[in-house]
Amino acid sequence: MRKCTAAAEVPHRDVFLAILAGQGRVSTSDLARIPRKLRCELGLWHEGEHADHVWDWDHRPSHALWVRWSPDGAGSRLESLPWCEAARPARDEACTLYWEHDHHHSWELRDPEYESLARWLSTTRLRTARPASDTPPPDRPALGGPAAAGAPGEGWAPGRCWLYCGGVDLPVTWIGPVRVPRGDTPMYACADCTKRLATIAEEEIERADRESLASR
Repeated sequence: MRKCTAAAEVPHRDVFLAILAGQGRVSTSDLARIPRKLRCELGLWHEGEHADHVWDWDHRPSHALWVRWSPDGAGSRLESLPWCEAARPARDEACTLYWEHDHHHSWELRDPEYESLARWLSTTRLRTARPASDTPPPDRPALGGPAAAGAPGEGWAPGRCWLYCGGVDLPVTWIGPVRVPRGDTPMYACADCTKRLATIAEEEIERADRESLASR
């Protein structure tokens, strides 16, 4: 099952006040942990409100702060909810949604952005061997994010591979943004590592499809 694609603006003032009221303090570094954009974490076609987790309580680890917003965009509200207690069978993996969430657990959900990236990584263009070190990559602007790199896979330039090999001064291409607590940043990888990632992604999509069919 794919994740819901609904998104909304973060009510930063309300989130700030809720954190302050809940744990009595908010530091500058804390503010960097608040997401820049709300993205619903529930499954596609879920019932009722959309929901996104925005804060882990320091004083109450069994609960977390969530933003709930209506599908018609009429408004949003904040709610402190206990974590779902379900665990994935045969794996040490807990559900990352709240207690009594709608339908599917988090491990049954696929991120549509991740799925799109996986399909792109599976293209023939990225299944070729890494360009030889004595073969310069096509000319293009210096690495600097999506604006500089164009669409994923459009051109290569010397840089650091962010994936498995960790190599430096390799021909790398922009493969999309990566989300960290402080925000989003562009990520680059060499051809060998994108090929390896594509294989893993395809296996994961096939596994999720089999589990989804088995649960029906």
